[in-house]
Amino acid sequence: MKSDRQTLLIWILRLLSVIVIFVVAELSIEFKLLSPIFLSKPSESIISLFNLFRTGIVFELLYQTLLPLSVAFVLSIIIGIYLGIIIGSVKLLREGIEPFVAIFFSIPKVLLVPIFWSIFGFSLEYKIAYSLVHGLPPILINVIAMAASTEESHLKIAKLYLASRLQIYQKIVLPAIIFGLLASLRMALNLCLIGVIIAEMFVGTTGIGFALRQYASTFKTSEFYALIYLLVTISVSVNLILLGLEKRIVARRVLHPVLRV
Repeated sequence: MKSDRQTLLIWILRLLSVIVIFVVAELSIEFKLLSPIFLSKPSESIISLFNLFRTGIVFELLYQTLLPLSVAFVLSIIIGIYLGIIIGSVKLLREGIEPFVAIFFSIPKVLLVPIFWSIFGFSLEYKIAYSLVHGLPPILINVIAMAASTEESHLKIAKLYLASRLQIYQKIVLPAIIFGLLASLRMALNLCLIGVIIAEMFVGTTGIGFALRQYASTFKTSEFYALIYLLVTISVSVNLILLGLEKRIVARRVLHPVLRV
């Protein structure tokens, strides 16, 4: 009961924080403390968002953005898990490749836009590939680290019982990396979203990023912030879902230390 009250109080505080920010922004523009050219009233942006939904424009923009985002995110998970387990399980590969993965993670990806654009052009593959290079590194780095830290004693026992390499990966390594994977999923999702939006804003011709560029260049402030609010809502919602999934799995692991996969 105490935990439920605390959770309710946390959500109330979060909601109040959002309301306070909206009210401050609304009053600041109303009393000319901030320029309406660069910042829209939240009430006007919300009305603009409803209008975008009413006209159907936003559905097309969402499809054009969420499709490459979803594909890139799924590919980041699949490639990150498989490559991470292989690299993390082989010391020579780990010591040779891991530093370059970390270096690539720190490179400002915006510098790579011309390269991806010249290879893929104005295509769906361009947005998927550019988003993938954002979302893959955090998953790969975490999986490599967790696979490398797998208990040596567990591996020796498995080999003693003549377990195949596939069985070792399924029964020992995969459960060992689950926490590192879950911790990196939310970061990977946010980075994939950033990648798609950047790809659309710089040289894209479709999607929410392209629409943001168009609205910004024509000073349609309320429509610009309407799409910003939409992106924030989607990102926060999906992050909360992933966070809830992570907590469920962690709680299950605590209650059942011997997790059978």
